[in-house]
Amino acid sequence: MRITDLKTNRMTNPLGFELDQPRLSFIVSETKAKTLSSMQIRIAKDSAMKNIIYDSGCLEAINTIAWPVPTTLEAYTRYYWQVSAVSDQQEEAISEIAWFETA
Repeated sequence: MRITDLKTNRMTNPLGFELDQPRLSFIVSETKAKTLSSMQIRIAKDSAMKNIIYDSGCLEAINTIAWPVPTTLEAYTRYYWQVSAVSDQQEEAISEIAWFETA
């Protein structure tokens, strides 16, 4: 299982956009699973994902393809984010790190 095509408001790594409430989306591929049983989204202020400003925790019963960011973001700041997920077939995957920068 792979998690790819990470986007913020339908854009890959958007730079300097006015993002009132960013929505994060991704694609799960290379799996026979029909659904995700759980997922987790983390957002950090550093590319090493050490300075976490938001952690969704383990989310179950996922029924959305665009996840709203429920935290206040600073202007002129780059944020990095990553998704981990488990499928209904117990496959696990962690995405590469994507980013977005606020205006």
